[in-house]
Amino acid sequence: MTTVVRTSPRTLRITALNHVIREYRPADEVSWLRCRVLSFLDTPYFDDVLTAKPETPAPGFALVATAEQETVTGIIDVSVDDELATIDTVAVHPDYQHQGLGRTLLTEARARVSALGVRRWMPGRGTTPRRCAGIGRWASPRAGTTSMSTPTITLTPTNQTGPSANVGRG
Repeated sequence: MTTVVRTSPRTLRITALNHVIREYRPADEVSWLRCRVLSFLDTPYFDDVLTAKPETPAPGFALVATAEQETVTGIIDVSVDDELATIDTVAVHPDYQHQGLGRTLLTEARARVSALGVRRWMPGRGTTPRRCAGIGRWASPRAGTTSMSTPTITLTPTNQTGPSANVGRG
């Protein structure tokens, strides 16, 4: 059973996988690039190879999931412009996919964006149909996308337990 524990205001520990989700650090760059390249190999963006991590200006943020020896196993970069958050990169190393890392990264990103008061999301370039569907399902159990059209996800509070989302086509 996977348990997620907040160890500090900015750090999560995933106990079953012995992973930590934290903010990106410049020392993570080589491992971040490796994770991104390997994750994109089976997508239409397999040739979108970067030689340096793009900047993520505040109030946007970059999070990483790390394993033993601080190896980056998952990444999410979110840019925030006024009232719209864009997922610039979301990727999980192939050796760690289907274990909940991507879902946990998205959940933490959603909490941080909500804390900023931003209520609209948009998947960015590099988001495959499979990843768009995951974002839709993550945003709302009733939502989802299966085409390359870009969904805009609007967060709307529904109750004390947290926000829900509405997905529309952009």
